[in-house]
Amino acid sequence: MIDVAEARTAHLDATGRLLPLAERQRRLMRLKVWHTLAKAIIARFDRFEDMTRSALEGMHIAIPGRPGVGKSQLVKKIRNDVLAREAKTAGYAVRGTAIDAPGGDWRPVLRVPTPPEVTVASFAEAFLHALADEDPAFGDKGQKTRRVRRKLQEQRTRIVLVDEFQHLTDHRTEKFAYAAADWLKGILNEQDGEPDEDGVIGEFFVHAAFFGTHSMQTMFVGNGQLASRARGVFPLAAYDWIDPAQRALYRDTLHAVDRMLPFPEPTFADETVHFDLHRATDGVMRRIAAILQVAGFEALALGQTRITPELLKDAFDTLAWELGSSDFHPRANPWREKKHDPGFRDAPVPDTTRKTRIRGTGNSVAPSFGKKKR
Repeated sequence: MIDVAEARTAHLDATGRLLPLAERQRRLMRLKVWHTLAKAIIARFDRFEDMTRSALEGMHIAIPGRPGVGKSQLVKKIRNDVLAREAKTAGYAVRGTAIDAPGGDWRPVLRVPTPPEVTVASFAEAFLHALADEDPAFGDKGQKTRRVRRKLQEQRTRIVLVDEFQHLTDHRTEKFAYAAADWLKGILNEQDGEPDEDGVIGEFFVHAAFFGTHSMQTMFVGNGQLASRARGVFPLAAYDWIDPAQRALYRDTLHAVDRMLPFPEPTFADETVHFDLHRATDGVMRRIAAILQVAGFEALALGQTRITPELLKDAFDTLAWELGSSDFHPRANPWREKKHDPGFRDAPVPDTTRKTRIRGTGNSVAPSFGKKKR
C-alpha cells in the first residue's frame, strides 16, 4: 500500500522527476482506500490484544460491515501489524504470514476465511490450511481438530482473525452452522499448554476477532458462550452523506486519497466531485477505489494532469453493473449533464411556470409540490 505520507509526490521519484508511465499505472492499481474509522478500530484491536495477554478465558470482538467497506483489507492490515510487532520483540524476521523462528514457524496471529459451505470438517480444514499443514484435507473431523489444537500451540497462535463469518448464518442448514460455531467455541476454550521445566502444564488460550456482514451477529445471539465472551462490537460502515460528521470524515478520506493519486494536480479540489462520487458509490470504499482506478488509468493514458469529471462519468458507465449491484436496479450517472448529454437519466424536474386551475374556484396558481400552505 502507498503511504499517505507521499503527499502530492506519488507521481514523482526520489529525485523529483516524473515517474515512467508504467510505474504510475502500477501505483494507481495498488491504490487502497482506507476507511477513516479503520485507524480507530486498529487502536481498539491493540487494546484487545493487550487484554488477551492476561485473560483467564478466550475472548472475542466483532467487526461487522456491509460488503466493500474494507473488512478483509483491515484483517490483512491487523495481521501484518501484529506479525511485525511480535517478530521485532522476538528478534526474528517475518517470512510470509509467519515468523521465521529457529525451532519452526510461529504464527501468533492467524487469518482464517470461513468456508462458504461451512461444516465442522471444512472449518477445521480452513484452520489447517492457514497453519500451513502439509495435507489439510487428510483425516476425519476428529483427527483434523486434534491437529488444529496441536499446531495452534506449536506455532504460538494467540489470536485468530475469522473472516467472512456471515457464512455460518448464510448456510442453508442451521444444524451445520451451529455445529461449526460450537466447534469454534471449543477451540477458543481453555486448553492445556505445553509442560514447563518442572512438568507443570499451563493454560493456553486462543482469542478471536470476527469479521463479516451484519448478519453474522445472529450467531452470537444463538450461542450463549460466544456472547458471554464478547468484548465489543465495532461496526465498519459506509460514509453517510446526511450525517455532517460522517460527511467530514468522507471528505478527509478523499483528500488523503487525492495525495496518493499519481497526478500533479488534485482531483478533489472541487467539492462538487465529493457529492457526485458519493452518489455514484454510496460512500463504499471498494467502489470508490474501483471508479478512481478506471478513470485514473484512462487519464494516465491520455496524459492528463488529474482525473476529470468527464473521465469519472465514463468510468461510472464502465462499472455501472458493479456500482448498482447492491440495489439491483440501474443507478443514475451523477456526472451526466442533462443539457449536453442525451444519455442523462434522473428524476424529471417539475415545471414551476405551469399554472394549474383549482377546481371550483376559477383561480390559477403555481403548483406547490407538496409544500404546506402558510
